[in-house]
Amino acid sequence: QGGGCNPIPVKHERRGTDLVMKLDAMTAHAPFFKTGQRITVRCSVCRMDEDLEKAGQVNGKWHCAMPGLPCKLRLEGKN
Repeated sequence: QGGGCNPIPVKHERRGTDLVMKLDAMTAHAPFFKTGQRITVRCSVCRMDEDLEKAGQVNGKWHCAMPGLPCKLRLEGKN
């Protein structure tokens, strides 16, 4: 139960030394995470990490916001 000093469990898994959390697990409790930390996603094309607010999706795959959106175009099959 959230609030005060009560921790809120967030579903996660460990992959080697990485801690992996699904985006929906984080956004479900977004008001509790307003600490200035960045939530990033990895571009499916160039593998660059991008801020969630700047990234986009095509057919469920993330793309970065690189100028000209070449990664988005590639996911759309236009490049």
